[in-house]
Amino acid sequence: MIQDSDGLIAFANDLASKMFPAAGKLENRRLHDFSPAEFADERVALIREAIASARTITVDGMLAGLWRRTTYRPMIGEPGQRQRVLVVMRPVSGFFDQTRPAGIVRAKYDDPGALASLTSREMEILCLIGEGLPTAEIAKRLHRSVKTIEWHRVSLGNKLGIANRVELARIAIRAGLVNLENPSVPTA
Repeated sequence: MIQDSDGLIAFANDLASKMFPAAGKLENRRLHDFSPAEFADERVALIREAIASARTITVDGMLAGLWRRTTYRPMIGEPGQRQRVLVVMRPVSGFFDQTRPAGIVRAKYDDPGALASLTSREMEILCLIGEGLPTAEIAKRLHRSVKTIEWHRVSLGNKLGIANRVELARIAIRAGLVNLENPSVPTA
């Protein structure tokens, strides 16, 4: 994707368009047109910083409920031409990973997408489902009954439009809510 210092999108490939499914056509639209204001403000500030400093900036954060690493790379243009950045986004895991490679910053504002409707307890249960824990183990860990955990799982499914645990686990993994390198599930 190519954006200018106001967040105006000059070019977006098909993959970039899929990252903003609710936005429709991205070209000639501003990030503020289809993203939460705080999220868009922060990302436009990063674009401007990359342009002003003439250096690449990489940030980890959530975009439409998916954990992404986004790199803003200044582009050299003709004199008098509007300055732009090349924006490259890729999925990464590590929502809870506090250690990041040098030079990568954590975004202050996330776009949780559909996950915004979840309660903190539902997010916690979604994480544990993503780690592959059975309902009984989740109940034990959270000091709740199995029925209560099942009720939360049903609520998660209703809010996210998902009917089974496997799909819930996939959502947790894609959102970066699960540390796949160090899961809670005991291994043999």
